[in-house]
Amino acid sequence: MSAGALTNVHRMFIQVMMSRRVLSDREIRKVYSKLQPEGDANLTTFVSLVNKKLEPLSMSIVKGKEEDTGHTYYALVNVSPDAAAKLANDFSPAELEYFHKVVEMLVNSDSGTAGSMSFMNISIERKLSKTEVQNLLKRLTKEKWLTSIEESGYYAPGIRFILELQPFLRETFGDSDVYKCPVCSTLVIRGEVCARCSARIHLYCAEKLFSDRSTANCPHCRSQLHREQTTPASRKRSARESVGKNW
Repeated sequence: MSAGALTNVHRMFIQVMMSRRVLSDREIRKVYSKLQPEGDANLTTFVSLVNKKLEPLSMSIVKGKEEDTGHTYYALVNVSPDAAAKLANDFSPAELEYFHKVVEMLVNSDSGTAGSMSFMNISIERKLSKTEVQNLLKRLTKEKWLTSIEESGYYAPGIRFILELQPFLRETFGDSDVYKCPVCSTLVIRGEVCARCSARIHLYCAEKLFSDRSTANCPHCRSQLHREQTTPASRKRSARESVGKNW
C-alpha cells in the first residue's frame, strides 16, 4: 500500500469515527485491529494518513486525555475556524445559547466544575423548561461534552469539550482564562491550582509528578505546594467533592 493511498479500510475507519465521534484508546485499537489485522502500519501512521485525507473537509482525528483520569481518547473534530458555529447543526438556538453559558460557567469556575443547581439556574434569552434543561444535560453528558462527577451532583468538562472546543475557548476567553498545564503544556480546565501564581495543573499530571516526593513545588513558579499527604484514591475522592483546591 502506498503512503498516500486511501483504502476501503481507511474509509471504514472514518465511518466508525463519524458515527462514534469519540473512542477510548482501547476502543480505537480494537477497531484498528479488526479492520487491519495484517497491516504493516502502526496506529499512529494509520491515523496520520487518514488525517491527510480529512484535511480538505476541515476534519481531523485528534488525541487527548480525559481530565479526571488521564485516560487517552481519540475524537473526530471540526478544525475549521468557525467550528463552534457548526454546533448550530446539532443544537437548537436555545440549546446552543444554553451550552455556551455552561461552557462559560465551567471556564470561569475556580474548580473547573459546576453543580447541577447552578446549571438549572442559568438564564438565557430563549427560555428552556426545567425538563428541557435536564434532558439537555443528559444529552451533553451522553455525548461526552460534559462528565458527571459521580455522586456529587457536579459536572466537569468532558473529553469532547477538551478536544473540540479549544480554538473556540481561546478565541472567546483568551489565554488568561484558558489555562495551559505547566507539566504537559495542554489545555486544562479542571485541575489543582497554585495559590501563589494561579497555575493550574491536571489532576493526573500532579499525581504523576508528586506521588513519590515528600515535598512538591509548583512547576511554574517553583513555590512550595502544601498538598494533602493522602493516597491517590482518597485524593480522587476529595477531587470529586472540591476539584481545583488551592495548593
